[in-house]
Amino acid sequence: MKLLLSRSPSPLLVATDPVPPGSIKAHFLKSLAAVAWTVAFIVHNTNRLWKELDDAWRWNAKNLHLKETPNSEDELKSEERSV
Repeated sequence: MKLLLSRSPSPLLVATDPVPPGSIKAHFLKSLAAVAWTVAFIVHNTNRLWKELDDAWRWNAKNLHLKETPNSEDELKSEERSV
């Protein structure tokens, strides 16, 4: 049992082992990197978009004095009765 454990490579050696260009492992690592980059790109741009939308909404509410829509059913009913 000790012989098998001593011959198995350590995780550090496996992780730092150079990968031949045409291997399946290289293809997998490139695909994984592409997926990670795409997810990071989408998250970054989505966060930026939400910030711009929030800033625009706050600017509109402050400068155009927009009235918020009523949230409760009682407020909706009172508006319907007055119309």
